[in-house]
Amino acid sequence: MKFSIIIFVVLLYIFFIWMDLFVINYWKKYSKSQNYSKLSYQIPYLLAIIMGVLNLWVIVFRLTVFGTNSFIMLTFSIVSVWYVPKLIILPFLLLTSLKRKIMKFISVKFEKKAKELDDAKAKKREERRNFIRGASWTLAGTPFVMALHGAMNTVYDFEVKDIDIFIKDLPKGLEGVKIVQISDFHAGSFYSDKPVRKMRNIIKSIEPDILVMTGDFVNFHQNEFKHVYKEFSLFKAKYGVYGCLGNHEHYVKGEEHEALKRIIRNAGIDLIINDNREIIIKGSKLNLAGVDNWGRGQKFADFEGAMSKTDKNFPVVLLCHDPSNWRPRVRDSIDIDLMLSGHTHGGQIGFEYEGINLSPVQMFYDEYAGLYTHGDKSLYVNRGCGVVGPPIRIGIRPEISILRLRKQINLA
Repeated sequence: MKFSIIIFVVLLYIFFIWMDLFVINYWKKYSKSQNYSKLSYQIPYLLAIIMGVLNLWVIVFRLTVFGTNSFIMLTFSIVSVWYVPKLIILPFLLLTSLKRKIMKFISVKFEKKAKELDDAKAKKREERRNFIRGASWTLAGTPFVMALHGAMNTVYDFEVKDIDIFIKDLPKGLEGVKIVQISDFHAGSFYSDKPVRKMRNIIKSIEPDILVMTGDFVNFHQNEFKHVYKEFSLFKAKYGVYGCLGNHEHYVKGEEHEALKRIIRNAGIDLIINDNREIIIKGSKLNLAGVDNWGRGQKFADFEGAMSKTDKNFPVVLLCHDPSNWRPRVRDSIDIDLMLSGHTHGGQIGFEYEGINLSPVQMFYDEYAGLYTHGDKSLYVNRGCGVVGPPIRIGIRPEISILRLRKQINLA
């Protein structure tokens, strides 16, 4: 394991401990101001110690064992529900702290004027402050409720999205063809094979013509795939199951990387790595190309090689894990009709409603979830089926995409 990763994890752990103490100290001050029992802040301190130990244990386990079980993932979920909401609360407390320091500075400068306030006004002002503080701490409980729901329910509450993909000059035999896309499994994050079985049963009911998996089968090690291997080997589609590699497959190095590819292929998944396949459907041809990963620190994709043997007279679907390749390397550079990606997880945490999409991942990716079009070309970014980092999804459900090929009608 890279030394830089170890340093990052250590610094992240220290940050979480500091954040925990910072938030609880604020709660302690509020509890004392309201004359609450000492237990109201002593219990959180005790829980902070317990969670700190559990967090360290989970980190060591996941970085050394490269596997999973129901107990370790349950522990990880509990730790995540404890820490993640504080990431939302922390900025507000920091702003409050800054505001208090500024107000304290101002009050010193204008001390004489402050003393002129009569007792009635001072009391009223303090009552207003106490009300605001109480309301703020009540609202601070909301992220904990959301995190608990995200860990216990949303994380594997698969959402099926049915999308029409319009393709220019689509052959008649390909009209209505169902391509089902799933992505970003991160097998080491599954507590068992039950979520994969649930996903497989949903896909079975859809009866896909083609099933594609757009990378990140594991987190860091080939052994993670073993406990879900049986379920993956049972995925079926009328014209085949195909996949491409993601960035996490390349965290597995050397012979282990080759072994991982063999395991995936042995499960019946045709990995397309800088290559393409011709799929004959009702007398028509569909080109399915796939590239290796190209992203931060990884330059394994060969887009020209993947496209070299495609029949330009028929539609081309490209499997490319990282959607950040869309603009610089695909959209205006190669002749494809549809690119399928994953990688972003839709942010895992966000808000989606009636076309309104908000997620922190938008700061890093121009295309991060759903359908994007440019001329006659389309990109679809799947929100992923698994999780990376905290086993939580808030507002962004794991996704199974049905992409139905439709002939583009020219109204001109």
